[in-house]
Amino acid sequence: MAGIYIHVPFCRKKCSYCDFYSVGEAKMDNHFTDFVLKELSLRNPLIADRIVKTIYFGGGTPSLLPAGNIKRIISGLGDFFGVDPNAEITIEVNPDDVTLELAEQYQAIGVNRVSIGIQSFNNDELIFLGRRHDVGKAIEAIRIFRKASIANISIDLIYGLPHSTLKSWEHSLNVAFGLDIQHLSCYHLTYEEGTPLTRRVAKGTVIPLDEELSKAQFDLLCEMSKNNGFIHYEISNLAKPGYISKHNSGYWLGEEYLGLGPSAHSFNRSMRWWNPSSITGWEKEV
Repeated sequence: MAGIYIHVPFCRKKCSYCDFYSVGEAKMDNHFTDFVLKELSLRNPLIADRIVKTIYFGGGTPSLLPAGNIKRIISGLGDFFGVDPNAEITIEVNPDDVTLELAEQYQAIGVNRVSIGIQSFNNDELIFLGRRHDVGKAIEAIRIFRKASIANISIDLIYGLPHSTLKSWEHSLNVAFGLDIQHLSCYHLTYEEGTPLTRRVAKGTVIPLDEELSKAQFDLLCEMSKNNGFIHYEISNLAKPGYISKHNSGYWLGEEYLGLGPSAHSFNRSMRWWNPSSITGWEKEV
């Protein structure tokens, strides 16, 4: 069975550490969804597996795209593929975009898994990363999705942050494990070429965390996740039994996937291809 990835490139604010392709929210309009559906009509024959088992909206900030547009894309997939009735349908969200109305709209159109970009449960670390939310909003977002009956909740956290400590990282993990989440993605901060954060490192205004302390934070993650009943099934991903990400697992197992949208990658077991990291360049190709 196949997976479908849709890259929604719009962001209200670009985080200082991020090198994923994104553009400002002002460039978002209904034409984006039209082009996604047009690309789907052109590229779908390249995928041999005609049953879709996972759909993943990543970004960027997919939670900026109206739920009606998400629904159009999910419906459009059914015109070309058979969508498994138990398909895992995930959308990445920023905590400050989450309202009960939005969560209920997602639930109504078939979204059954959310990935919330929290990154830290320490407000000073969120400010350093340039995140738009605070700790209170992050916790509220999780509770809202629970209230809307979306039971498969994943959150992202980042460790290895400058000025972080073993204690501050332990605090983030304690909060996370206390919120009844099903999946946790934990990434070490990386200094990607061309990002504002990397430029600050080059200027000496940001000093990367000591490697031994970074390792200690990772070791603590391994210990605490095991104690809380999580399976550490991939270097950066942990899940309760039964909640391992089907979409990400498809990448690692060599299954077919079709990527739609600017910068999205695809694979059909015989070749790989990817779209331009430019909205205008992608539209020209489509």
